Amino acid sequence: MGARGSLEKGCESEDKTASRREVSREWVAFSFQGYDFWDLHIGTVFDKEQNTVLIGIHISKKLWPTLRERIEGIPWRKYPPLNPGYRFKEEWGEHRFVEPEIPFESSQLKRILEDLVTKATLYYEVTSQALNERTEGGHQ
Repeated sequence: MGARGSLEKGCESEDKTASRREVSREWVAFSFQGYDFWDLHIGTVFDKEQNTVLIGIHISKKLWPTLRERIEGIPWRKYPPLNPGYRFKEEWGEHRFVEPEIPFESSQLKRILEDLVTKATLYYEVTSQALNERTEGGHQ
């Protein structure tokens, strides 16, 4: 499943913490079969104020204890161009493995979009493989 939203208009997350904040971000995210959308997804966030794009795996606080070992066990260096760093976003209640922020330049739109599509696809493939290998085909 995929979803798109604007956080200026609000976004109904499970804990609704983030939906009450006035922020200027646009997002696109892709969920994983067998998991609640808000618990696990590949997220791409465009921050209009900072003029940057961020992409990576987002895992809810609720699901983190179950998936932590699996996600932390992914050998990211085997999957260039992925280079995620860990961040915890308290206001969203999410653990994230995300790329360094990508400066958004409209003159580079085609290159940026191609890079995001490549990374989103690879994040999805690698994460799906890690989940399936360790859960024997599904969510525990």
